[in-house]
Amino acid sequence: MRGSRHSYMGSRLRDTTPTAKCPATSVFYPKESFHSPVILDLIFRQIVSDTFSETCVRLNKEEQMKMKSLLAENKIVSSTLVKDEAVKRKIVMAAREAWDVYFCRLFPASGSVGTGVQILGVSHKGICLLKLVRASSTAAENLRVLRSYSYSDILFATIPSKNMLDFNLTNEKLILFSSKAPQVKSMIDYFITELKKDSNYVIAVKSHITNNISYLRFHKGDIIRLQPMDGLKEGWKFGAFHGRSGLFPVEYVQPVAAPDFIHLSTDKKEEPMDKKGKVAASASATVAAAVGSTAAAEELDRKSEASPPVNELMESIPEYVLQDNQYTMIEFAKKYFRQPHKLKSEITKEKSKKGRDPKDPAEMVKYTKTPIQESLIEFCDENLNKVAAEIFIAVMKFMGDHPLKGQTEQDIVYSILKLCGEHEVMKDETYCQIIKQITDNTSTKTDSVQRGWRLLYILTAYYKCSEVFKPYLFKLLESVCRIPGASFQGIAKACDHNLKKTFQFGGRTQFPDGMELKAMVAGRSSKRQMFLLPGNMERHLKIKTCTIVPDYLKGLFHVLNQDTMSESQLQQASKLAALQQRAKDSLYLPTIREVQDCIPPQIYQFQRPQSWLNMVTQNIQHVQALSSHQARAQLLGLVSAFPMFGSSFFYIQSSSNSAIVAPCILAVNQNGLNFLNKETHELMVNFPLKEVQSTLTQQSGPSNSYPYAEIKLGDLMSQRITQLQLDQ
Repeated sequence: MRGSRHSYMGSRLRDTTPTAKCPATSVFYPKESFHSPVILDLIFRQIVSDTFSETCVRLNKEEQMKMKSLLAENKIVSSTLVKDEAVKRKIVMAAREAWDVYFCRLFPASGSVGTGVQILGVSHKGICLLKLVRASSTAAENLRVLRSYSYSDILFATIPSKNMLDFNLTNEKLILFSSKAPQVKSMIDYFITELKKDSNYVIAVKSHITNNISYLRFHKGDIIRLQPMDGLKEGWKFGAFHGRSGLFPVEYVQPVAAPDFIHLSTDKKEEPMDKKGKVAASASATVAAAVGSTAAAEELDRKSEASPPVNELMESIPEYVLQDNQYTMIEFAKKYFRQPHKLKSEITKEKSKKGRDPKDPAEMVKYTKTPIQESLIEFCDENLNKVAAEIFIAVMKFMGDHPLKGQTEQDIVYSILKLCGEHEVMKDETYCQIIKQITDNTSTKTDSVQRGWRLLYILTAYYKCSEVFKPYLFKLLESVCRIPGASFQGIAKACDHNLKKTFQFGGRTQFPDGMELKAMVAGRSSKRQMFLLPGNMERHLKIKTCTIVPDYLKGLFHVLNQDTMSESQLQQASKLAALQQRAKDSLYLPTIREVQDCIPPQIYQFQRPQSWLNMVTQNIQHVQALSSHQARAQLLGLVSAFPMFGSSFFYIQSSSNSAIVAPCILAVNQNGLNFLNKETHELMVNFPLKEVQSTLTQQSGPSNSYPYAEIKLGDLMSQRITQLQLDQ
């Protein structure tokens, strides 16, 4: 659209895919403004036509509905003749900012096995990976965005071989295959070059770690805003990053397009830690939208302050969160809940009748017997109100506060989990709805609160909340756990444990079957299983399911006394990491951080991060053909070869047996009681199960919170007692 280089109907920038079922649209150049009345009119007419079209693959129903609303506000229908250029420009600019695919140039593309990528879109915003899908309710097709990247995410693109595109991104690599690879690279290179010309931003190509307060500390992938400074030496720059500023060498950075902080996902980028271990800036600061990307970035830099860390392995929430009143649900409601839309007369009547103000945040997070009509959290997209109301009805049904109307509990749980999976923002909303209904619950159903907690237990096993809501949710759970004699402490601890595992390893992907769901609703997390013992003896035992990956990642399966690791051991660790990635059904190659999360830290230290990334990436190519289920099965098969596989691990504080050097780790498995060195995990002492005559667990006294176990060892003729002080 800039001068003669842009023909509205495509010309040089026309789509190269055979999927377009609506006329080809233009591609904007980054930061382009257009003044030709003819071009403006052509674009406006095409937008109006496609808004009312049933066959435009570039637009989904939601985008069309929003544009119809905007057109209706301006009294425009498909046949309206509009002469006001200001109105036309308003419509075009709204489409340009809101429509993800409409102004893309489309190229045929594919990813690795299982990614589903069919088309690559390139626009003024960046690139997006697309797939053609058919709407369930109609025969119409449209392009679905699988993932998108802004130009600030893209360092550069190369063509390693014919038809292969290798995108070097700030935190990962993306490999695609396209017959139009040269055209894609040419277009992206041009756009990035244009954006860099007047950008005041650079991106770190390697980490700059220093304790000198005059220098700026940053990590690879961080985006830094350059600032003017007199007297700079050659080879040095001065810039700001997350509220901090300082000098840094030029060779550590390269120019980058100004970042679009408005659309920056809170879980897309890892926030670097400063030297005190604090997160440099809260991603929630980007929730407040601004009009211009650069302006938003500068505003964020000016207002950023260090915010407290969340423990990397989620062992516990920092103590200051539990003590700080800013992380209560009432404070969250003040910041993010919508205000009830009621007339003053209604509010006065309700306040005088019930003695409480529905606008009071304390009331907004309390139980209600009336279904909500709008989401609790105020979203920009009003279409989410219907989804939120549907989830709230389902919550009420599960808690027994609304008729089931022919549905089963399993149907209700599936409905809630499915809606949360389809709408990312509904995860926080659902957490808030459940918490609201279990707070000051006045239901006539005696088990309403209990069932609400059990629904929360199920949700924490599947979905993590946002980074914004995380401290509020953990404070709520751990506060309940810490209040002496509080109701529902047990299930609150289970929810807390579930949520930490979900944050660390990802949530469950398969919905619970009928039998498991019945057990959950009944408050049972274990299964009663009959075992046939020698001598035709039958014994019923309660068993619990467990995951082995956390124990593996803690290094509990490895003996760690050697100074080096063999090549075969390193290859084994990298293959297990690749299988973990494939088990997650990830569409993309892992980042260094993701690789690190899949390898025990005691082993990870034996190689440089880049070497691990290369090894794991190579192994991913070998396991790419596996389904996620097959990857889990193969992972389990490899890990089962470790001697301590299948163990339950306990931390031993002290022991009365001189052969057991405490503190140590107790691994209980089919081979007996295995006492391991706390640091190296070498086996110190083993007591076969046949020597264990009886066990007794007791609390040592009211002043000591640590329990202890008495284990009677030996045979019928000779017995000895070993006392163990436990951590749990």
